[in-house]
Amino acid sequence: MDYYVYLLCSIQWKRSYVGHTEDIENRLKRHNSGFVRSTKAYRPWLMIHVEEYATRVEAMKRESWLKSPSGRKWIAEFVEKWQETGLSVSSRQSRDGRDRDLAPRDRTKPA
Repeated sequence: MDYYVYLLCSIQWKRSYVGHTEDIENRLKRHNSGFVRSTKAYRPWLMIHVEEYATRVEAMKRESWLKSPSGRKWIAEFVEKWQETGLSVSSRQSRDGRDRDLAPRDRTKPA
């Protein structure tokens, strides 16, 4: 089973949210339907980035890093770049590391 780490953006509220899930499409629907307490006040959400992992442990480690100060800095830079380019589709990062230019990892920190 694949696990996903995702980045949501609320343009109206200038907010972002990071999470992990097994069912990426259903998870976005739940965020936008108001079923997630921490995100319901900032709807609508756009999924602007998705990374795929083989195990839940890997996904949780990446999510944890993205919520760290270094990860938050990366998110801010990513969102800014995303807004400048006007992308409207989520980018996917495969398990083998392709698309690293869209989602570079800080190799000095555990992923």
